[in-house]
Amino acid sequence: MGVTWNVLRGNMEKQVRDNLGYHYTSIDSFMSIFDGIEDGKFRFHANSIFSLNDPTEMEYGYREICKLLPEIEKELSISDAKYKLSGIWSFDPQLSLDEWMNRHLKMMKNNFQHSCVISYSCHRDNLQLWGMYGNNGKGVALGLDVRNYYIERYSTDGQITHDWTHMDPDVPHAVDVEYDTISSMSIPYLYTKWEYSQYWESAQHIIEKDKIIDEQIKTLTQMMMIVAPFVKHGVYSYEKESRIIQVHKTLSDIKFKKKARGSITPYIEVEIPTSCLKEIVVGPCCDFDLMKKCIEIMLLQKGIEGVEISRSSVPYRG
Repeated sequence: MGVTWNVLRGNMEKQVRDNLGYHYTSIDSFMSIFDGIEDGKFRFHANSIFSLNDPTEMEYGYREICKLLPEIEKELSISDAKYKLSGIWSFDPQLSLDEWMNRHLKMMKNNFQHSCVISYSCHRDNLQLWGMYGNNGKGVALGLDVRNYYIERYSTDGQITHDWTHMDPDVPHAVDVEYDTISSMSIPYLYTKWEYSQYWESAQHIIEKDKIIDEQIKTLTQMMMIVAPFVKHGVYSYEKESRIIQVHKTLSDIKFKKKARGSITPYIEVEIPTSCLKEIVVGPCCDFDLMKKCIEIMLLQKGIEGVEISRSSVPYRG
């Protein structure tokens, strides 16, 4: 099932579409990414959504998605309360939305039912991003052409088609992050509506209350795995972030690494072809001439061609 509408491409696409997405990282991580190249593919570490810098991120996304449900129910003409996803927590009068959300997120976390994330920005050379993710200017930003991972498909006449059946959680896909308000024309809204319509198509034929609730939990879990990682608080809007997300296929896919503060972070490896790498921006605190020469040799050793090595223009020394 797809959703198609006519629109001028220039009005819909963000800067990252026509240019590149920049993944800021430290030199250690950069070296690890290059050392892990096999069969012409990078193996990026996609970190668990529950292990990112903002510990309340999933809670924020969860609430924002729940806000969409009543409007979607109106659009789908769902009037029977027992089938509404927006009222699942009201079956128990002792439960508030927050209490339900905390239970559900805990279940998802314990069962590893959550997305893993690779973040990038349309900012090519940004002081705040160097400070937060580029080792305070001592790292690099990898300019990646990630257009093939977006769910949108454009034709020459300006039509946009979304094939939601390809938005499986175990297949990498990319969406631009929505900040604060979720637009009714955004990917998070449209996918949530599609997922809801799939639930409604099957659930309206179910009579048993317990089976209805099982279907509701299954649907909400899918929504939260796919949509919540693309919704963030507006305080982070300066990052102009987009994300590639994927969910592990089996438990053996989950790997673990130690964080600087001694905690353990689960992650999965996501394969991205080396041909997606188009530019490497060297941070403002690096010895550019030396870094450029080293990177040129690394690229030659891996058989990677056509990558521009640029110097940050940020006047900052750390």
